[in-house]
Amino acid sequence: MNKTVLVSCPVSNRDWILPYYLEHIKNINYPKHLIHIYWIVNNSKDSSLKLLQNFKLENNDDYASIEIALENSSTYFEDERTTETREKFTYGWLSTLRNMVLRKNS
Repeated sequence: MNKTVLVSCPVSNRDWILPYYLEHIKNINYPKHLIHIYWIVNNSKDSSLKLLQNFKLENNDDYASIEIALENSSTYFEDERTTETREKFTYGWLSTLRNMVLRKNS
């Protein structure tokens, strides 16, 4: 018996890798009608949202659902890949986004 699954992630300024990621989602070896997709776009300044919207437009009928949420953190910051930036901004917000995904799945 196949069960539904949720594929989800927060997305921010990832248009450089999204085409590769989306291609791999399409290649998942599982019945697409049992796959729910949920993306949370956060403070994205590039074309990430447009890429996700295009994927949804082109593939929506194949999947159980595709949802794109816009949840911008109150503070925009450049992720400089430093420990200080991540401890001050990134980790707390990622926890919030993770909790949103968990609530979506329940």
